[in-house]
Amino acid sequence: MFRDESKGLIAKAQRQNQKAAQRTGTTNVAGGKSPKEEAASRIRIGGQLVTYIPAGLQNSPEDHATVFFFQNYVPDKGVFPTGGFQYLETIFNQERMGQAVADSIASLGMAGLSNLWKAPNILVHAGLKYQSALKLLSSQLKSADEAIADQTFAAVMLLGLYETNTCHNRGSMDAWTRHITGATAILKLRGKRNLSTQIGRGLFIHHRSQVIANCLQRGVAVPEIISECNRAMPNNNPVEAAATTLAELYIKYANLKNDMEREDDFSCSEDIISRACAIDVECAEWALTIPVDYVYRTVTVKNRGVEVFAEHHHIYNNLWIAMIWNNYRSLRCVIHELVLFHLRHFYQTHGPTELLFNDPALFSKQTLESEEVIQQSSQEICASVPYILDFNPNSKAPHRIPRAFNGNLLLWPLFVAGTTESVPNQQRKWVISRLRYISDVMGIRQAMPLVYSLSQKTDVASWDGEELSKPDEDSVLAAMEIGQELARQQAIERENPGRNSHQNLVLRSQDYQSSGYQDSMSDTVSYSNPPAHESVYPDPTALPKYHVSIYQRDPYQIPISLGERGRHETLNMALGIPNFDEGW
Repeated sequence: MFRDESKGLIAKAQRQNQKAAQRTGTTNVAGGKSPKEEAASRIRIGGQLVTYIPAGLQNSPEDHATVFFFQNYVPDKGVFPTGGFQYLETIFNQERMGQAVADSIASLGMAGLSNLWKAPNILVHAGLKYQSALKLLSSQLKSADEAIADQTFAAVMLLGLYETNTCHNRGSMDAWTRHITGATAILKLRGKRNLSTQIGRGLFIHHRSQVIANCLQRGVAVPEIISECNRAMPNNNPVEAAATTLAELYIKYANLKNDMEREDDFSCSEDIISRACAIDVECAEWALTIPVDYVYRTVTVKNRGVEVFAEHHHIYNNLWIAMIWNNYRSLRCVIHELVLFHLRHFYQTHGPTELLFNDPALFSKQTLESEEVIQQSSQEICASVPYILDFNPNSKAPHRIPRAFNGNLLLWPLFVAGTTESVPNQQRKWVISRLRYISDVMGIRQAMPLVYSLSQKTDVASWDGEELSKPDEDSVLAAMEIGQELARQQAIERENPGRNSHQNLVLRSQDYQSSGYQDSMSDTVSYSNPPAHESVYPDPTALPKYHVSIYQRDPYQIPISLGERGRHETLNMALGIPNFDEGW
């Protein structure tokens, strides 16, 4: 499912790293040393000696991190056609890789290896690469041409992902927001004209999802430039056009939440319920008009395990389709949560004698409908998890740990499926166990604040790096999965006696240093490529029959100076980059 696109990039990176090594005094630790000496090898970066990855790694640390990044975060276009980092391949086929992008990729790869191996010493080097990328970006933003370049935009997106993947306290989430805001400022400078290129569209689609997620988390409106570019997107591809339409619905919902002065603003409950239901009507219509490519299958599980919540799971045409469906389900969940929140408060404070929309039966009808939509949507999110995490419940083949990219796709949907009040506790506990798996086994630290929020039943913003002790059943689950992975690694060592344990851990299940990587599901063709004639659309919830109205509003504008004066300082402030001209 993931192609190794990094060999050509490594050749470029090696030449750059050799020059960088001469400037910074970096030494290669993989020279002809004994195993004992190798294990104690250190490299000097930024004047600091730090223990680095030992045991037989023949490439430089930067090369190794680059390989890890491309194998874990850049899916094949047939699996995920757009919305990820696929545009990096196109950029690097057309122009030389800039050092800011190279350092951003290296920082992400090193952070991923640090999380995966539970090796905090590697994270030190990732942080140094991150700081180097920030400094280089600060220099690039001094030039109007470089500020709007594709590589500059991509570097900021990469740094945002670094913050989410190394998430260790509230400050990481704030830094992610600054990168998102900075990328939006760059998008505003670039304008809609960049949507005419494949790279420009890929960058925008990727950034659009990040902006929407960030705005929903903070309860603010989506910037107008996102709406403008979304409406200007070419609709030549019906699959991508459906995703664009769904993004517009998310923007409407985020703007509705922004219009509320605070979370418990009940001053205009009737208006909020009406607007939310209007968006939900459009969501239901979206599910009825999407292309046939969005069809998926529901498969009964023969031997249910901890990886599957119910007695069935879904099979999609590709990861992109699965992600879009989960975005749809998550949106309907949060819409109906908002409706129930205001509906219940209205009837608790006003009593059954006062009517909403002149309908005496509205409360009972709408409560039943909203709870049904939430429960169905959240269960469908859970049913998608085995497919996204590369697990086939009906296969006897060992489960391979999926790429980090797959885990990132589940963070928001799983959080929504677990945080809604209408879901049973059993489902919430299962969601927490999956988020723990994503955090502890797959090494995606952003899942930890979500585990904290669901476990403590508090807002994500209150998390400040606290590690939660696992309940007994979660501990058993994690131990089982980690134990299975260790047993599989031992089996690999027995089959490949020439490799040491560190090399086997590097290669892992994906064997990502081999260009001939075999798809983890290639032996189950019916699972990864379901026959179209066996697929059916899910039965969508019936459309509400009461009157609703759609409201218009003035979108939020990001304050940014478009003039040359102040451009550098404004963008740096948005990106969280210090002004290096004034010392750092």
